[in-house]
Amino acid sequence: MDPKRKYVLLTQSKHFCAAPWTNLYLETNGDILTCCVGRTVLGNIRTHTLKEILNNNITKEIKQKLILDQPHRNCINCDMFTADRPADAWQRGHYNNIGKKVDIDYDDVSSFVLGAVDARWSNTCNFKCIYCDPKYSSSIEKELNVIYSNGDIGNQQLLEFILTNQNSIVEIYLAGGEPLLMKENREFLERYTNTNTRLRINTNLSNIHEKNSILDKIKKFKNILWTVSIENTNSRYEYTRYSSNWDQFLINLQAIKDLGQEIRFNMVYFIGNAMTFCDDLELLKSLGTNIGISVVPVVGHDPISSRNLPNHLKATAQENLNKLSKSLANDTSLCNNINNCLKELNKDPNGLDYKQYFDSLDAKRGTNWKTVFPELV
Repeated sequence: MDPKRKYVLLTQSKHFCAAPWTNLYLETNGDILTCCVGRTVLGNIRTHTLKEILNNNITKEIKQKLILDQPHRNCINCDMFTADRPADAWQRGHYNNIGKKVDIDYDDVSSFVLGAVDARWSNTCNFKCIYCDPKYSSSIEKELNVIYSNGDIGNQQLLEFILTNQNSIVEIYLAGGEPLLMKENREFLERYTNTNTRLRINTNLSNIHEKNSILDKIKKFKNILWTVSIENTNSRYEYTRYSSNWDQFLINLQAIKDLGQEIRFNMVYFIGNAMTFCDDLELLKSLGTNIGISVVPVVGHDPISSRNLPNHLKATAQENLNKLSKSLANDTSLCNNINNCLKELNKDPNGLDYKQYFDSLDAKRGTNWKTVFPELV
């Protein structure tokens, strides 16, 4: 591909994203998407081959729009978060940076070179986070007595595709579920030999111990980013991440700090930490000077969105986030994260009752949200 054309697409375009040409995102039910925020299911590996999915009309339509620098409904999440900040490319920027390192002709809608993988092999997870669901937690699946994940049919073809193409892969992202509990990751990491690939692991950090063979296989990689999911601290942490233990979290955090690898805290902003968010953030910062932090507003569990805060609390939360945003002028990424949370906070309530939501959880788990979040009573 002409280098100038490639440069323009990846750095000067408003809508172009390399993900449909270079990334595979596997959902826990076998769906294949362009990325973690893509809105369009390209196909399902339990009913179709990867070759069929990567060359079908759905995939080609997305590519055609993007090479013309036109918006596509698949990419509405990126468009929404970057509408007033074109320079902040969010996920698009991440995948375009990977795309710079991949040798491919982006003008060819039939082309695909594997540069990045986002694999969620299953919903296996030992936690029941209050903003999660059976799609990403087998524990919640069991609690609700529903069936979401219907096995791992099709996973093997994706695994073999990744292993065959590992020399072109820039980054692998393992999430879930809880990736340190997934048997698929044990085989995958055992057979994957390109240890120069950047490895990112999104974990609840509950399974950091010497008997975990998955952890042992992770250590062979030279470039690792631990993305640690955490929203708040102490008893609020244990309620939000049901089945967790705050003291054990601190012990496990120290264990991965001792490995000398990169760590980032990934926070979700919601009604249960809106009033303590700044204090929580300061405490998390104190746990490591070299630990990065990112934050996103809760998605998919509308009753506990920050927009539903009572008015007398919302004004304080807005003031806190505005002050925080101004104080982060030198941290563009986190500042933009905070501003996205502020956008959600500033919206009108959606009419859904967070008290009923929490009451429903408490009835199943024997917990009491009123003692954990007294400001919301």
